[in-house]
Amino acid sequence: MSQRIRLGNVYNHNEYGEVLTVNRDELNNVWFRKVTGRDNAGVVSTSSELYDEPYKEFLGSVTMLDYPDDWESKREAIKKRDDYQCRSCGADNRQLHVHHIVPLGAGGSNAKSNLITLCEDCHGIVHSGVT
Repeated sequence: MSQRIRLGNVYNHNEYGEVLTVNRDELNNVWFRKVTGRDNAGVVSTSSELYDEPYKEFLGSVTMLDYPDDWESKREAIKKRDDYQCRSCGADNRQLHVHHIVPLGAGGSNAKSNLITLCEDCHGIVHSGVT
């Protein structure tokens, strides 16, 4: 799975531990803060100090805290639960994606209650054109 850095997501950085991305500037640097804790709802608190790295260096230094080893079977189970239809528009003749209602980078989980089947078009709308 290819990885893109998204602002507001939490990543595991090789040097800094858990970090939250906060900005990407015109020079293609990624700005981030260290994660210092989470509350019971999964809301992240961060250090006040900002760090930055070139995008490609940052991409090579982090892993997303996200998809479990059994993601493919879980994804298929969600599509089956949703009758292989988009839960937004009802389409069943388009490519289907499994969407995290609360994003992983915002503290969401891979629990079935946080996953929904969306067609490629509706998933793109949810992510403002990014699928």
